[in-house]
Formats: sequence, C-alpha cells, structure tokens
Amino acid sequence: MAMVLVELFQTGLVLLSKVVIGHGMFVFALVTYRSAIGAAFLFPFALICERCSSSPSPTAVHLLIIIHATFPNPFLFNFVYF
Repeated sequence: MAMVLVELFQTGLVLLSKVVIGHGMFVFALVTYRSAIGAAFLFPFALICERCSSSPSPTAVHLLIIIHATFPNPFLFNFVYF
C-alpha cells in the first residue's frame, strides 16, 4: 500500500511540474520550492522519530559522511531531472 501511495505522489509531482513549467515557471524556482516543501513536511516526523530513539550522538566522522552523501543532491540529481 505504501508503494502505491509513493507512486501516486510521484505521478502527481510529475504532472504538476509539467503544468507549472508549461505556464512559464523557472525550473530552478520549482526545484527550490519542491525541496523546501519536502523539508517542511518531513521535519515534524524527523523530530518525533529522533525524540523516541536512544541512539548515540554522531561523531565528526558521521557528520562528514552525511555531508559527503548529501552535497551533490541539489546540484546534480534535481537539476538533471528536468
């Protein structure tokens, strides 16, 4: 059931992107809005999940791995999508 919802949301995103770009919206603005809305939507869930977990705090190595893994995402994958 979750995969069906993911596919429906992805289809909706593609259709909305097609309509909005067709009406003349700047592609980079669309990517920025999409990322901001996704972050705002996921932030409460991340707070709830992290509050309930008893994992140790991350070290500098963990933070470097996270930064290395997430840095190319907005520059590569989102802009290649269109």
